[in-house]
Amino acid sequence: MARVPLTLPAAAGTLALVGCNLLNAPAPTPPATPTPAPTTAASPTPTPGPSATPRPTKAYLFVINGGSTALDKVDLSTGTVTKGVLTLGQVMNQLQVDGTTGYAVSFQDNKVFKLDLAAGTKLPDITFPANTGPQTLTPLGSGKGLVAADYGQAAIFVDLGTGAVEASVSVGAKVGMGGTAVTGGKAYVPVYKFGAAYAIIDSAIKVVDLTTKAVTKTIALAGDANPYATVVAPDGKVHVPIKTGVMTIDPATDATASIAIGGQVTALQFVGSDKAYGLAGYDGLVVYNPATGAVTRNFTNRIKVGGSSGNFKIRGNFAYIPNGYGTDTVGVVDLTTEATTSTVYKVGTAPQDVAIVDVPQ
Repeated sequence: MARVPLTLPAAAGTLALVGCNLLNAPAPTPPATPTPAPTTAASPTPTPGPSATPRPTKAYLFVINGGSTALDKVDLSTGTVTKGVLTLGQVMNQLQVDGTTGYAVSFQDNKVFKLDLAAGTKLPDITFPANTGPQTLTPLGSGKGLVAADYGQAAIFVDLGTGAVEASVSVGAKVGMGGTAVTGGKAYVPVYKFGAAYAIIDSAIKVVDLTTKAVTKTIALAGDANPYATVVAPDGKVHVPIKTGVMTIDPATDATASIAIGGQVTALQFVGSDKAYGLAGYDGLVVYNPATGAVTRNFTNRIKVGGSSGNFKIRGNFAYIPNGYGTDTVGVVDLTTEATTSTVYKVGTAPQDVAIVDVPQ
């Protein structure tokens, strides 16, 4: 059989040539990917966290006793008395508080017991040499304090944190049992001396400059005035409970004036610019206006509270008064009705001072 020559169709030849041209052509360039424009995102506003819930507090009455070493505690919401929550020293005279920190002054042990009243524990004591006889402590701020010493006849500057004595200023006499007022850069220390048969024969106020730590002035009183304390009133004047009532001192000039009440006044408490209560005759409260000197209840018309042996405190409309002469109780006076109430707290022997503290629960 004769061989037949093979002839490609025209279309096929054309495709073959086109394929060769594609192989020899440069590769196509892909289109550029567009770069996004930069954006600045707004910072999200933080969601505030929940407010802290305040810790509830409960009011307690703390009591120191002149005739025992016990610190007692009264729950004022229930009336429950807990005796001996801490053991302190002998002849306790004053209980001072700063927040929930307590300072309990022991005359015989020559100590100030520093207390954490919220935790119910003792902190390091502030200890003085034998025969110092501390009676009261006045906080000065910035962790400092002023201790009035009876046997030592001195105003003693102390660091309340370390217990270190920074200076001791002689006042030349015994010191009042009720406390020392501090105002205008000065401390007003009540002092007195005993004569025969323990009669008071020399009374005065020693003015101590807190910067120079020196006595700069002696404000003379009647010899038998028996200044129990000095206290700063709401108007800034210093009030001094004495044998006949209250004496006032203007710290700007140290000029004095008197408010006649008719008998011995000891502890003082102010409840505003126009009302003050004073313990009088050791068994009742007198009432006067510290701004005007007007007396609304004098010695004769005092609110009888029973025997009292020391300082008292006011909370709201009630006064809490330690009754140490034979009853060993703290009584309560309603200041709205100006009458004693039936509420009585049985505490340790011869309660001397009280303090009301709001303790976190």
